[in-house]
Amino acid sequence: MNKGRGALIFLMNVAGIVVVTIILAPLVMPIVEFLLPLIPGLPRLLGTHTYPEGYDYAKVWYNILQFVTMGFLVFNVRRLGFTSLSSIGLPFQPGWRLLLWQGFFWASIGYMIIIGVSVLVGARYIELHKSGWPLLRDIGELLVVGSAVGLLKEIMFRGMIFQVVERWIGTVGSVVVTSSLFSFYHFLFKARVPVKLGVIDWGVGLRGLQEHLWTLVNPGETYVVHFLSFFLIGVVLNYTFIRTGSLYFPIGLHAAWNFMDKGDDLFMSKGGLRGWLFGADGVGPALFGWVAMMLFLYYVAVRYRSQRIHDARSTP
Repeated sequence: MNKGRGALIFLMNVAGIVVVTIILAPLVMPIVEFLLPLIPGLPRLLGTHTYPEGYDYAKVWYNILQFVTMGFLVFNVRRLGFTSLSSIGLPFQPGWRLLLWQGFFWASIGYMIIIGVSVLVGARYIELHKSGWPLLRDIGELLVVGSAVGLLKEIMFRGMIFQVVERWIGTVGSVVVTSSLFSFYHFLFKARVPVKLGVIDWGVGLRGLQEHLWTLVNPGETYVVHFLSFFLIGVVLNYTFIRTGSLYFPIGLHAAWNFMDKGDDLFMSKGGLRGWLFGADGVGPALFGWVAMMLFLYYVAVRYRSQRIHDARSTP
């Protein structure tokens, strides 16, 4: 594909994604209110306890953006130069299940090391907040959600965006750009878009865009620490994609990180895993997390030194 034409298609898709998200945002509100009493964890997720007679629509807006982005990428998959699942990074060749489980396993090991250190220094302690069926239900929900989010984001960032950008500026440049986008993407979590129950807010699409853009230009005092933390996680995910030749290992990593990030409060005292990785508990713990990620990169480089991303893309 011509580079100029590819760049134009990419920019047109970005504009289309924003417009469609703005249009869909108010239309999804009745669906959300219908699901609120049916899905146990949804009211807590949307903060109905924080907003009297309402909830926070930011997470809904954010998820609409994700689904619209995936829809545009899938619709334009051939225009962007992808001809099969293998070209995206999902070849069904021997060993793919092993790579998936290895990613999940090593992310779990990294989590246990970080938690172990925080317990040893007295920063946190083990505290089981639920038991029995409620605990098993929450674990099951988080595993399903974590795996789904890991799959979708890896297809979007590594499978598609990384490879498209790589054609324009090379592998190293694509790692930098994609990891930066990945980091900025996670700043969107800080947005807040309160809405009222029982009323369709026809301006919520534009208001959601405004609030999410505001979080990018006003990220707060811990901006550098947060950006570097998510950037390094993006580098790790990109690098495992490059070295293993497929998305399976990074999907396993991403799914496990999502599960442990959300499930941390089920087993540990307050503070959260993010405090030790993203600077909420200070630069010291964040530095520890960064060093752990760099050691993990070294492991991947040694363990998968004979493989490349092009192996997956060339598989029929």
